[in-house]
Amino acid sequence: MTRRWVVSISALTFLAAGCAAENPPAAQPPGTNSSSASLPTSNTGQQSAPITAACPLLSNDDLTRLLNNGKDAKLTPTERKPEDDDGNKIYRCAYTRGGNTALELIAREFPATNGRSAASAIDSMGKSAKSKTTPVSGVGEAAVFYPTSDGTGVLLAGAKHSGDNVRLIALTGPKVLPQEKLTEVAAAVMARL
Repeated sequence: MTRRWVVSISALTFLAAGCAAENPPAAQPPGTNSSSASLPTSNTGQQSAPITAACPLLSNDDLTRLLNNGKDAKLTPTERKPEDDDGNKIYRCAYTRGGNTALELIAREFPATNGRSAASAIDSMGKSAKSKTTPVSGVGEAAVFYPTSDGTGVLLAGAKHSGDNVRLIALTGPKVLPQEKLTEVAAAVMARL
């Protein structure tokens, strides 16, 4: 197992451990890769559709633009099989090139009950990290960044959306991808949630 996958699984574990909830929204099969332009947003205060896949949250074109890569540097998004955490689905999308994962997006949603909030979930996950976390502003209601021992960057972000639901994302990227770029990508994804 590569170091990146260990990091991804660790981030997935943080999302699962910090945010288990009862009575989840109905899960639907993962969607196909699509452009972010068709995604509903919750910025208007209206209830948005539940998360059913991670790849549609960040199109290949948007990721290429955000990373300032040329057309020849496109990545291939691949939706992974959803994980189940007590009825709540955790969705993962790996963006690969040449068989190597360049970026992974993990997304989940859970009811904001019993004091669960985006800030408390991010705080809990940040405390579970084996590295020093740095708060990140301008991304959702709460966000932190931390490097792993091999330099892989992890950015966790969350916000309350869809009425009483909280949505969380985790982005992992190689050490050559600076925190500022992960922050830009996370902000774009959170704006669509």
